[in-house]
Amino acid sequence: MHRRHLLQSFLLALTLLAPAIPGQQAQTQTAAKSVAAQDPIYFRLAVIGASGSAGFNTQYEVEEDVPLAEFLSHGLRLPHEEPLNFSSSFFFLNPKPSGESQVKSAKAVRPTAVVALDFLFWYAYGTKKNPQQRFEDLEEGMSLLGSFRCPVFVTTLPDMTPAIGTMLSRSQVPKPENLAKLNQRLLEWVDDFDHVHLVPMTQFLDDLRAGKAVATKHFAWPKNSESRLLQRDHLHPTVEGMGALSLLVLEALDQLDGDSTATPYLFQPLSIRDAVAAHRGLAWTPRGYLPQDEVQAAPSESEQSPVEVQESGS
Repeated sequence: MHRRHLLQSFLLALTLLAPAIPGQQAQTQTAAKSVAAQDPIYFRLAVIGASGSAGFNTQYEVEEDVPLAEFLSHGLRLPHEEPLNFSSSFFFLNPKPSGESQVKSAKAVRPTAVVALDFLFWYAYGTKKNPQQRFEDLEEGMSLLGSFRCPVFVTTLPDMTPAIGTMLSRSQVPKPENLAKLNQRLLEWVDDFDHVHLVPMTQFLDDLRAGKAVATKHFAWPKNSESRLLQRDHLHPTVEGMGALSLLVLEALDQLDGDSTATPYLFQPLSIRDAVAAHRGLAWTPRGYLPQDEVQAAPSESEQSPVEVQESGS
């Protein structure tokens, strides 16, 4: 592993010098891509996006905002580089330059995959001059994501009307008919790019808000779990909700990975949640997150009410 990193550093240095060495730039770039291709998809993740990915207000549970990148790191079981967080809770203030800056920063680290769950949100939402601008801005955001050469994970645009009056104003939310058209265009774009993949967050969120039991391939939460997974603003995930988001991403990575020789992912969102808390000297209890030295015996996952889903045939 150390030798590989030395080789990668050497190739990167050659790439920077390439303009001064005629005829070698294309060869160096090809060699660099070959080295990167040897790394598994989960090895060097980059997370870009807005406040959801940035872990907005999770500080009220675990004393600081914890980004999705850290949750993903706790969900990776095999050697990997720390997932890099480029997301920002201030993305909404100026989506276009923020998006361009994040994409540029992410490309610079040559990620093996990019997680962009809420990257497109403020290209479609927000105060616009007219409805058509939502479509034009969305095209700009999709063009940025389409420029990556590695797998990119996105979601369709969720209906955030429940957040009107808390975090959003009515003018910032697309009308239902326009939201449907925006998502139709987004799905067409996904179909046009082999390296762009959908994470089923929107359906998960819709079922959660409807009071239904929500399930992924490996885990399930019981009915009426919205308050466990969403903050009171009806927009941002709680710490446990961030664990659920990380599970959706890990399952999407696993589906694309196709490597059955090892299991690089931890499909236990509560364990991921607890690891995030423990990293800060905290432990989950039914009364909230408390200092570990004040918790005599934290309840096991079986006492926390979600039920692990057994895969068919397992």
